[in-house]
Amino acid sequence: YPAHKTAEATESLFAHNFLLHFAAEGGIPAAILLFLFILLVTIPSAPDKDWMAGIEAGFWAFLVHNLFDFSFSLFQASFIWWLFAGMLAGKTLLADRPRFVVFKIFFSLLSLTAAAGLLFLALAQKNFRQAEQYLAAGKFEPAARAADLALRFWPLDDRVHLLLARIERVRNPGLSLSALESFLKSISLNPYYSYNYFYLGTYLLEKKRPSAALPYLREAVRLYPSKERFSSILPEEFLP
Repeated sequence: YPAHKTAEATESLFAHNFLLHFAAEGGIPAAILLFLFILLVTIPSAPDKDWMAGIEAGFWAFLVHNLFDFSFSLFQASFIWWLFAGMLAGKTLLADRPRFVVFKIFFSLLSLTAAAGLLFLALAQKNFRQAEQYLAAGKFEPAARAADLALRFWPLDDRVHLLLARIERVRNPGLSLSALESFLKSISLNPYYSYNYFYLGTYLLEKKRPSAALPYLREAVRLYPSKERFSSILPEEFLP
């Protein structure tokens, strides 16, 4: 999504509309598949139990809310929605309908894959938050260990690489190759997130490398020009 948002928009990793976000991240086919999935699991049928009516109401309430937000990014919330979706799929598509055996296999594999992904994401986020807490408390070694553990579960999370760079920044007074590698890795994983450039630029300024810092600070301002914190660091003649 950050690749498609306007530069003046508030910095965010998510479009606050689930269909727009899936289209931005996975392309139009991803949004269409999600839309078809929603239609398939909610084939109109009279609820045979009161609690199933509640499940369906929760399913739709989550989607309506996500027309203006993106709770899919919160695994605690999205896990419940996928659970509701599985229950509705069992009721509408799979129950007493042998011709839908292919759907049954597909949804079973999809559910297992989603459950495994959510489990790894949950473990990664748990260790990421723990690393942040350790860093805030000045416990740099435990913070680094927790961040490394988070990467084992979710190695493509640019936030963890950025956090590792910040940890190395405070525990190593010199110019750290490890910190630079982590900063650059965060940028390569998410080249549209302005803070990745900003933190690297300020790190290089701190280490007396102004010429090396300038391109990263300019890029941070270009990606998020309404952020005064970014533009205030650069002299006016260097603003993009």
